[in-house]
Amino acid sequence: MSSSFLKVAHQGRNTWWRYWLAIPLILFFWFILGSIPYAAALMLQDFNLGNVQEYLLLNLSFWFFGLGLAIAVCWIHRRSLLSLISADKSVRWGRIAQGFAVWLALMVAAVAISYGMNPSQLEWTLNWGTWLRFLPLALIMTPIQTTVEELFFRGYLMQSLGLLTQHRWLVMLLSAILFAVPHFANPEMAANPGVLALYYLLFGLVAALFTLKDNRLELIIGIHAANNLLGALLVSYPDSVFNTPTLLRYTTFNPVSSLISFIILSGISYFWFFGRKKPMPLSMPEDSPGQV
Repeated sequence: MSSSFLKVAHQGRNTWWRYWLAIPLILFFWFILGSIPYAAALMLQDFNLGNVQEYLLLNLSFWFFGLGLAIAVCWIHRRSLLSLISADKSVRWGRIAQGFAVWLALMVAAVAISYGMNPSQLEWTLNWGTWLRFLPLALIMTPIQTTVEELFFRGYLMQSLGLLTQHRWLVMLLSAILFAVPHFANPEMAANPGVLALYYLLFGLVAALFTLKDNRLELIIGIHAANNLLGALLVSYPDSVFNTPTLLRYTTFNPVSSLISFIILSGISYFWFFGRKKPMPLSMPEDSPGQV
């Protein structure tokens, strides 16, 4: 059994027709079956959904997404769903917690600095009753959403692309593009399409880089969950895809500032997780785990 994250796909069955069957199946579950609850609720309630209802229904599509992915991996490719996380099919829960804690701490610090520099850009929007009722829903639904995304984009797609090319940077770039494209439909894109397209592309690149450096998926699962939970529970901004009850809300959305902040936090996180180790060359053999 290969120890390389990108070689895990060799554990399963990989004839070309399986991908022609698996990928449309996954997308059908995500976009078609996953949209049925939301569309039905819109029609039944005359397009007048509350914020929490909309959040729940939009997140339900990721349950269908995950089901389609599980069917594709386990039934069509005949391999373990856990192989999308690691070559040895194990899950390091502590690594998920590390990624979550470090990224959340950095984001909270960034919000605190932003508030200190310009308090007028943030307003308190806390309604304890609404927020406490929403809290358990967010703690369940958001990590499922982000984990399914990671299993597909950094697990299934990157491992599948690894069958086509030995160039890891190309795998990272292609997977980042495929990750960014569905996010272009988010309503916040209207604020600055170019900058936000770059943001989503860089998020995909950073996620792919961290996955290959760690040779496992847990770290970025934790980071992605922390990133989206902060937006769902702590700080929101106008035209967010999930307009949820939060403690604070930005009065205006500055895409350039968000992009710069993401780049800085990514650099700090990279150093925290990988920079303190002895650096290894990029030209290591393709079998070597954790090299990018």
